[in-house]
Amino acid sequence: AIATTSPPVAAFSGTPLTICAGSTVAFTDLSTGGVTSWSWNFGAGAVPATSTAQNPIVTFNTVGSNTITLIVTSAYGSDTQVNTNYVTVLNSTGVALPLTEGFTGATFVPVNWSLVNTNASPTSWARSATVGFAPTAGNSMFFNNFSYNDSDDDQVKLPGASFTGLSSAQLQFDVAYAAFNTIRFDGLEVLVSTDCGVTFTSVYSKTGSTVVAGNLPTAPATTASFTPTAAQWRTETINLSAYVGSSKVIVAFKNLSGNGNRLFVDNINLTGVVSTLAPVASFTSSPTSPVCTGQSVTYTSTSTNSPTSYSWSFAGGTPATSTSATQVVTYAASGTYNVSLTATNGSGSNTLNQAGYITVNTSPATPGLITGAAALCSSSTGNVYSIAAIAGATSYTWTVPAGATVTAGQGTISATVTMGSTSGNVTVTATNACGTSTASIKAITITSAPATPGVITGTTTLCSSSTGNVYSIAAVAGATSYTWTVPAGATVTAGQGTISATVTMGSTSGNVTVTATNTCGTSAASSQAITINTTPLTPGLISGSATACSSSTGNVYSIAAVAGATSYTWTVPAGATVTAGQGTISATVT
Repeated sequence: AIATTSPPVAAFSGTPLTICAGSTVAFTDLSTGGVTSWSWNFGAGAVPATSTAQNPIVTFNTVGSNTITLIVTSAYGSDTQVNTNYVTVLNSTGVALPLTEGFTGATFVPVNWSLVNTNASPTSWARSATVGFAPTAGNSMFFNNFSYNDSDDDQVKLPGASFTGLSSAQLQFDVAYAAFNTIRFDGLEVLVSTDCGVTFTSVYSKTGSTVVAGNLPTAPATTASFTPTAAQWRTETINLSAYVGSSKVIVAFKNLSGNGNRLFVDNINLTGVVSTLAPVASFTSSPTSPVCTGQSVTYTSTSTNSPTSYSWSFAGGTPATSTSATQVVTYAASGTYNVSLTATNGSGSNTLNQAGYITVNTSPATPGLITGAAALCSSSTGNVYSIAAIAGATSYTWTVPAGATVTAGQGTISATVTMGSTSGNVTVTATNACGTSTASIKAITITSAPATPGVITGTTTLCSSSTGNVYSIAAVAGATSYTWTVPAGATVTAGQGTISATVTMGSTSGNVTVTATNTCGTSAASSQAITINTTPLTPGLISGSATACSSSTGNVYSIAAVAGATSYTWTVPAGATVTAGQGTISATVT
């Protein structure tokens, strides 16, 4: 791989980007270039307003549009990405019920309603000023599937309505429809959203070409443009009590186009029954206890009897209070905290106090001092290293120098190690569900037995009983002492244990050797052969003439060679001279 020295490039995404106030957006860092730090700004009303996390989750509490800024940094610089009006935060409180619409007004869609026509098709939901059903006969909304095959299934959405404080709720409307034939027919679907329109759930869906129970048609199929009579309307009722307690419910009517015929809807009534019972406060959280510092916890009221308002208290949390039915909370410090919810409606209030409801943990602290030997021999076994237990840790991870192995205790506070031949560090980290600590480190020095000493210097051929003979070697790395041995009969008179020994020789040849030693063992021996010489024996019989004339020359005298002798010395009578062979076994005399 080729290392880059270019600055990083900032990029990110978020989801969802349209939310109710009090809801969350998950941001994902998409930056490139070896980013090492992140700095986010989420704008007013965001919790948190800033973050240094790579992929934060943020709650937006203020209605409006928020601009998001991300600054990323690496070793080679920084880069900034600004997404203007990136997150849209909608009012999370709907209008009060009932909502009633007979389309008698000339404006379509009615005030605070909305029309979704994604592909801008020429045909969509529209107001009819001539077709309708009592009590608003002559007025309705319709979709002209007869004249145009609209493939994107347009929607009309009612204003968001508050379902708080209700014991039940329902949607009622009148519908009229005839298919074109058994092949060309359309459908009608009713959808409900409780998250400001981010997601919808189908609560009603009908289609078909014939007038039978469960089908949409209220009149027989016709190849003419359908206009219903008063007898060709049907009243539909949908129970929406499952959504009681929601602060904003959006209902949408969706045309399911099939190029069939005209579809009419009239007299839309969204109603509810106000609860006459005081709430019973209750709530859930996700995730459940325990959680980690900085982790988002979503608290959701499950209070019964349709509260109209809420008052939360989150000890140790951010935010510390809330008036929403659902609230995302983060905790900056570890501990065990209380949570309280008061639920209120027109009939009274009820409070639930949960002492010690949530436990917040953090990553373990760095382990303390590692006990155990710091200086060891290579391949030594049974070396035990330990730390004190760390509060909140659930496991521990030991690492050892290259070539060493943990033979027991991995995952615990005490590890048994067999060392290799390489020095390095023994480290340990502590782990729990919230993360892993930084490492505690102990430096380990590995020592091996010394190497074999080098060449021994000193005289190798000596006379028996000679004294003051010095033998030496170069110092061996890691050795703490040296052991000299000498031939039989010889003695080390000085320097035993050092790199230089003084020896008095005996009469026997042999080897001078030396080994190097430390706490981890003794080296192999370095050896030097020694030869011991002794005084030669008396030469044997001298051969040669015993009677000679005066002044005679060329008289040769000889002996047999004497073992161990290196030279010979001849002496002759007064007046005689050795003319040749002095120093050898044969002398010539005049």
